[in-house]
Amino acid sequence: MGIYVSMFEATKAMRDIAREGGFITDSNGQEYRKIQLLTAEEILVGKKHPHMPGQNVTPESARPGPRKGETLSFQFAKSRAALAKTSPSEAPKKQTKARGSK
Repeated sequence: MGIYVSMFEATKAMRDIAREGGFITDSNGQEYRKIQLLTAEEILVGKKHPHMPGQNVTPESARPGPRKGETLSFQFAKSRAALAKTSPSEAPKKQTKARGSK
């Protein structure tokens, strides 16, 4: 099995290749794609997760509860084109030293 995680949506060619990879079947008859394509955003926001054979055997009572503290949010570009449209003023500025200064 292979799980490809990308910052951008998969292209049609990538989806075609993943589809051609076929499926595996576990001992319970459940099928799983051999090649799965996910974006980092889908995973981080909980929209999708890898589908893998096996099961979580951790009892509900032993699972950790929600964490307290700061919640981080990430901005993801929907495509390479959207990323390319980012203006230079939005890009982080490099700090440079003036010549002759120590």
